[in-house]
Amino acid sequence: MSAHANNSTHSGKDWSSAEWVTAGIDVGSVSTNAVIMGDDELLSYSNIVSGGNSVESSWKAIHVAMDEIGMSLEDLRYVVSTGYGRVIVPFTDRNMSEVSCHALGAHWFFPDGGVIIDIGGQDTKIIRYDEKGRLLNFVFSDKCAAGCGRYLEVIADLLGICLEDLGDLTDELEKKLPAISSSCVLFAKSEALGLIREGVPSSTIMAAYCHSLARIIATQAERLGVAGDLILTGGGAKNRLVVRSLEKWFGVQAKICFDPQIVGALGAARYAEKHAKKISREQLKVHG
Repeated sequence: MSAHANNSTHSGKDWSSAEWVTAGIDVGSVSTNAVIMGDDELLSYSNIVSGGNSVESSWKAIHVAMDEIGMSLEDLRYVVSTGYGRVIVPFTDRNMSEVSCHALGAHWFFPDGGVIIDIGGQDTKIIRYDEKGRLLNFVFSDKCAAGCGRYLEVIADLLGICLEDLGDLTDELEKKLPAISSSCVLFAKSEALGLIREGVPSSTIMAAYCHSLARIIATQAERLGVAGDLILTGGGAKNRLVVRSLEKWFGVQAKICFDPQIVGALGAARYAEKHAKKISREQLKVHG
């Protein structure tokens, strides 16, 4: 589930005309994402590869997003951080959990509510939210890499396949795939080596493991219950083999925004606006 440096403005609105300009930063194990919003409009975002230093990654992500629209940190009214590195972001005003931020972020893209499957590099989260963006329930993947992006990275490295090329292999899902019995990454790697020795094509093996990951995730999601829209986020949502497998499993077409890795950061930016407005109201009461 690789993350490439990427940034883009989504709105032609001049940020200086917005009353509330806020930012959200999501520091994950694989990617760090920053989103800048003005009056609940997406102004700019960045998506960079997380390095070994989360503080440096957070600074880089926010500066890429700010540079895109010509602003500085002092121009932001409020910043909320999320993700596993949220507590060490040096410029944040508040930090919040990933599940709450994902719910509010997904609601901005898909306001009818539904179930989010966030496939990250180190874990997978299944989150239910309603039409107001409120978090209803959630479950995390088991503490094992078999339920997240790392599972596929290990197999792809073994097979010499680039994860970015998996979209070309979706036809493999229509074939009879070898059964993958192991849900442990270490044993799965041994199983893959056995399939190679049997002469199974690498593309078929890769498709089998993507289907296996989707099965593991779907089983976890069914604990929560999947009703309404199925929304996929995280780096795993860019993997067409996994997406197609999940769609076949649930019998629905998944909804995916233009960059599924920024959903948590966008939700954090929306929470930032809520908190900024609350502080302003409290200040008015004090001085009124």
